[in-house]
Amino acid sequence: MKKLLPYLLIVLVLGGALGYFLYTYAPSTMEKNESDFAIKDLKDVTKVLLTDEKGREVELKKNDKEVWMVNGEYEAADEPLKLMFTAIQRMTVRGPVPLNGIDNVLRELLKKHSYVEIFTSGDKPEKAFYVGGPTLDDKGTYMIMDMDGKMAKRPYITYIQGLDAYLTSRFNADSMYWRTRWIYRNTTANIKSVAVEYKDDSTHSFYINKNADGQFAIENYKHEMESQPKQTYIEQYLDFFGQMSVEAFKNNYAGKDSILQTQPFCVITLVDNEGATHRSVLYHAPITDASRVLADEQGRPLKFDIEHFYTQYNNGRDFAIVQYYVWNKVLRQYQDFFQKPVKRP
Repeated sequence: MKKLLPYLLIVLVLGGALGYFLYTYAPSTMEKNESDFAIKDLKDVTKVLLTDEKGREVELKKNDKEVWMVNGEYEAADEPLKLMFTAIQRMTVRGPVPLNGIDNVLRELLKKHSYVEIFTSGDKPEKAFYVGGPTLDDKGTYMIMDMDGKMAKRPYITYIQGLDAYLTSRFNADSMYWRTRWIYRNTTANIKSVAVEYKDDSTHSFYINKNADGQFAIENYKHEMESQPKQTYIEQYLDFFGQMSVEAFKNNYAGKDSILQTQPFCVITLVDNEGATHRSVLYHAPITDASRVLADEQGRPLKFDIEHFYTQYNNGRDFAIVQYYVWNKVLRQYQDFFQKPVKRP
């Protein structure tokens, strides 16, 4: 027993030292809260508010139909939502910012940041934190928690395991970043009527209307109903409306007013079963430095960009550029329905 006593004393000393070390250096509850940015169960999230140092604000919130909306007015795009919610669910902490770097990180955070508030219920956010810029290697993102209206003691470096990218852009406070680029999201079953009116040559125009029995009929530019194409041809054509999108928003384009004063190329009006009207007015796009095709097959200079149109839609509130490659699926002519089937893309 006497021989074992020294060893027992050594074990007790080492055990006490280990206990002291764990007690002294283990993260406190407060520190854990200050580094816990993620929300694992996304179904609990009902609203996300984003603001930045420029004063821009974005509210992302589900409506009564469980559709995420931007500022209660526009449908949100799927991809930005997916990127943000992936970050909210999977982001973790690589570690705190080293003590000698805290002042510099905080200074940059105050200069440029997104302030994120995530709500699960009630008026108080479940989580609130500031998102700063990337680390020097672009593999981490500086963040600091808001603890009851005050910044936490220190910022942390966050990341998503397995992803070598920073997360700053996923919390963008620019409302245009979040808005869907789809113009028509209607399925064939939800379409009551479609009017395609060509202003350059009205004889190509046509009108499709749903009958009382749920079948569709097509009329020519004079609103005359001649012999009808196969029902499947019309339905296949109407399917394309769920694929119409814009390439880029151009609400602040300097040449917008000049474009709107020209004669439209085509006006497409869709009415859904609820009676809501969705109208797109398409305009020829002038040749610019970005145009790829400048001449026709005979070498004659083109007046318009043959790969793009401008469109005004959403009751005149939005102006955007669209691709001919996408929109030619619905830019059919009346005669097309009787010459060949409308093929799916």
